[in-house]
Amino acid sequence: MKYLVLASLLFGCGKELVEVEAEADCQPYDSNYSHTVIYCGEMMTDNIQNVFTLCNPRDPEPGDCVGDIALMNLEDNCFAANVCWSVQ
Repeated sequence: MKYLVLASLLFGCGKELVEVEAEADCQPYDSNYSHTVIYCGEMMTDNIQNVFTLCNPRDPEPGDCVGDIALMNLEDNCFAANVCWSVQ
């Protein structure tokens, strides 16, 4: 369903979807949430350690996703950044 909505926005409305990195207000329960990236060091492609989808805590039937990043043991210089799509 998520992909149908994205496809209809992209082709049906003639708008362009743009990935917006590390928005502070981007959460897994947002309709435009895409994935989460773990960076160690600066927020650069070379510093990506992992990419995954967090479970939507508001979804009664979560799919293939990671339950909670709070349980992860991240090194001191590592952080998680949620990625959302933005219609432009």
